[in-house]
Amino acid sequence: MTKSLGAAMAGGNPTMGREEADFYPTPDECTIGLMNAEHDDIRLNVSTIWECACGTGNMSEVLKTFGFEIISSDLVDRGYGSTLDFFADMSPHPNRAIITNPPFNLAPNFIQHALEVTQVPYLALLLKSTFWHARRRYDLFMKHPPSVIYPMTWRPDFMKRGAPTMDCSWVVWDRNRPQTRYVPMLRP
Repeated sequence: MTKSLGAAMAGGNPTMGREEADFYPTPDECTIGLMNAEHDDIRLNVSTIWECACGTGNMSEVLKTFGFEIISSDLVDRGYGSTLDFFADMSPHPNRAIITNPPFNLAPNFIQHALEVTQVPYLALLLKSTFWHARRRYDLFMKHPPSVIYPMTWRPDFMKRGAPTMDCSWVVWDRNRPQTRYVPMLRP
């Protein structure tokens, strides 16, 4: 069994494949880190948060502990929240925030849909740190520049195997903060 050079450099094994529907539950520390950095700014915008790729509810449960009303949904029924296709919702939600860990391959679509269709005033997505390092996403960045990018100073262990290999960042869009800032986030 041979690995590709890219997979070997990242410590991954391309023969293992991806989880169905790109399902990787968010470790609590990721959501806690975002809340430590953004809680007050979120509170200024909204009191309700929509976790629209909720999976088994890890992120939703952490968000509840910070006093927010949470709406949880996912395309796939995993026994938590409602079953809903985020992209089928065509209604504006001017009083709702979206905070989620989207399937990475659909992240550009999540950004466009959340900001252009649902028109939420606040969006935070957990993304690969290299998300913006692609020419094909340049136009998206220029059209919807984030307010703040928080590169995490640790690697989340999505698979609970003790040896995570992927660097992640929280990327936040807040209509009240139009300039992009880059602020490293310490592990809580």
